[in-house]
Amino acid sequence: MKKQGLGILLSVCLLAGSLSGCGKAEEKDYYGQGVAQLEEQDYSNAITSFEQAVEKEQRVAESYRGLGIAALESRDYPTAISAFSRSLLNLDASNAAFEKDVQCYLASARSQYGENDKAIEVYTEILDKYKEPQFYYLRGKCELDEKDYDAARTDFEQALKGSKDYDMYIMVYETYAEHNMAADGDTYLEEALDIDVVEAQDYYNRGRIYYCLADYDNAKADLIQAMNDGNAEAVLLLGKVYMAVNDMANARAMYKDYMNQNGENPMSYNGLALCDIADGDYETALANVQKGISLGSGNAIKNLLYNEIIIYEYLLDFETAKAKMADYLVLYPSDENALRENTFLSTR
Repeated sequence: MKKQGLGILLSVCLLAGSLSGCGKAEEKDYYGQGVAQLEEQDYSNAITSFEQAVEKEQRVAESYRGLGIAALESRDYPTAISAFSRSLLNLDASNAAFEKDVQCYLASARSQYGENDKAIEVYTEILDKYKEPQFYYLRGKCELDEKDYDAARTDFEQALKGSKDYDMYIMVYETYAEHNMAADGDTYLEEALDIDVVEAQDYYNRGRIYYCLADYDNAKADLIQAMNDGNAEAVLLLGKVYMAVNDMANARAMYKDYMNQNGENPMSYNGLALCDIADGDYETALANVQKGISLGSGNAIKNLLYNEIIIYEYLLDFETAKAKMADYLVLYPSDENALRENTFLSTR
């Protein structure tokens, strides 16, 4: 089960002052302590602090929200669902932004827990007040998970009605692709190509669309135009395009150019490692991956950590691969590719 994105969930800072009234004065500020621990991604201790804040009646609605976020990040979905529901029940001040934010978290937690039918209900409640594209998309995503294809298509079409948001078109495509329905998603990508090209960023976005459609010639043409107009991200995607057509020399050149322009970064090292793997140079691939890992953080490091496991497999060092996989699954327990690879490793 995957997290739902779009950046609709408000940042931790909303916890700091979104509701009027700060609760009872306490000798120890468990609520503030929990906020600080959330910011440090210390979720276990944050859970304890927010539980203590609730017990001491410190900003109860916000403390339940914080507890829900920490539990969600810890993949303790029942606790997260309960906490977000209690946050809404304890909301005793009129704050539409806070209520909307907690509902978004609640819907996400329910979906990740496999309760798509209940997540759909929450998104429907949100859509009763906010007719925003991201909520139609997220409800459609849950509907597709539930194999309600007609409802999903209706919501996706509503999300994209009159849209010039390339990201939304690509997300709808990727959602279909995840369900082995890429042909259905292609239709939306083709619609995105009708968006008028106004600026350099549009060439980059068209290149993304063509890349998803595996139309590498057109992808290359648009990305080169975007690159010549100064779009740095086009350089990285060009590297992927060249790899897709087995042109490793030009792919390497793109990743090195990106580093020359932007400094050492995990994405370029990951790209170079993939070129090395394609060329069978696993030792160099491992060195590049590990350089990238030393620079990475957050989502940027995920692909590097996974590719490190694959490289150890190619090097026939299965014990290290197993150890790395165990660490990886602690961080990303729902990664289906990793789970399949772990099954393979268990036989070695």
